[in-house]
Amino acid sequence: MLFHTPAFVTLLIITLLFYYALPKGRLATLAIANMLFYGIASPPFLLLFLGMSIVTYLAGLAVNHRHGRAFIGLGIALNALNLLTFKYATFLYQNLVALVGLNLPQVEGVLARIVLPIGISFYTFQLIAYLVDVQRGKVPPCRSLLAFWVFIGLFPQVVAGPIMRAGDLLPQVFETPTRRFSFERFRLGIYLILWGFFKKMVLADSIAPMVDRMYADPSLTGAGAWLATYLFAFQIYYDFSAYSDLAVGIGSLMGFSLNQNFFTPYISKNPGEFWQRWHVTLSSWIRDYVYIPLGGSRKGRMAQYRNMIAAMAFSGLWHGAAWTFVAWGIYHGVLGALNRATASLFHQFTHPVFNLARRFIYFHLVVIGWVFFRSANFSQALYLLKEMLKFPRIGDIGMTFAVVPLVYLLHVLEYFARKDGARSVTAWRRIPSLMRGVCYVTVVLILVFFMRGEQNSFIYFRF
Repeated sequence: MLFHTPAFVTLLIITLLFYYALPKGRLATLAIANMLFYGIASPPFLLLFLGMSIVTYLAGLAVNHRHGRAFIGLGIALNALNLLTFKYATFLYQNLVALVGLNLPQVEGVLARIVLPIGISFYTFQLIAYLVDVQRGKVPPCRSLLAFWVFIGLFPQVVAGPIMRAGDLLPQVFETPTRRFSFERFRLGIYLILWGFFKKMVLADSIAPMVDRMYADPSLTGAGAWLATYLFAFQIYYDFSAYSDLAVGIGSLMGFSLNQNFFTPYISKNPGEFWQRWHVTLSSWIRDYVYIPLGGSRKGRMAQYRNMIAAMAFSGLWHGAAWTFVAWGIYHGVLGALNRATASLFHQFTHPVFNLARRFIYFHLVVIGWVFFRSANFSQALYLLKEMLKFPRIGDIGMTFAVVPLVYLLHVLEYFARKDGARSVTAWRRIPSLMRGVCYVTVVLILVFFMRGEQNSFIYFRF
């Protein structure tokens, strides 16, 4: 169920009515809303999700059993196997065929019928993180199956994050029945929802057809390749950050504090800063459950660089079952390793002009990486990169200079609005209420107009 559809708006309104009318029944209300949101599209996948949640819940309860570590390991293995089966079985089989030449038509027939459950990558990571944190003693095992299902299936964020940790979200779930209504939190939720809808329907969905058309053009040349990839960089940002804003906003309507997932990433001046701004909850998950267990920075510089590249390769594979995604991850891992290796050389340079140059350069390095992410295969990615490295003619870059700075300016304005949030709110409230009302009505009318068109799913629904 898409957020920007009448069906979801209806579900949300009904859920909020029951949620605030029946405080003692809030967990039950959310549990039912979770099932409706996820199950309407595919009841069998809801049963699969419920099954994996119950398995994880029981494995967590067994942590203090004398074979507790084995139960935790089994729970992690089953979750990983679930993700492996639905997301990577075809990818693994195709690579096995290419490697050894073994062709099994009956296996191909089975694999062809596999459909990827929506949100499986996100809820699997959340389930695995729960078990690891229980094993490490960071959180106690949840003893209420109802509360556990509300935590793991919370409908605003279950499909595309943010990936919430048990230590952050479970305490909020348990306090749900006694939580008082907060007008400030509700107003923040409305603001984030409107901003999320605007970024998705007005910005991301307007850019998407141009990107699709340009990437489908086999004769795309240098300036066109740059423009297409610039636009995709902003399309994926506005699309994914819109979902995160909507998730945080919807959660805020019910009093939940979900983690922010984006902090204006394209102003970053190095890889470390970028991954503290882009898909933050996944970045921290990769750090805590992949990079650090691999050894992190504990075994010397070369091992640290190797671990960074391996962790980012894993991140790339999480995004999609294709070698282009792995290449995207490795590329960012190499950028991170190079940044660590040369950090001492740039530490002394703090002049604003130098920092501006670093932001400009790193933004373009990120854009180059998006070529691997967006391309259908390696052939297309290598062709586009080759074209992008050619020096374009002045007449070919007019559209790029006309469109990209405008979109980037909006990105920077969002940064200042978030950075000085309290000041922005104060300035907004100083505007006469009539003018503010006109602005609200205008935004709502724009959203209603765009909602009448074709509804595009969020990009990260594929992952």
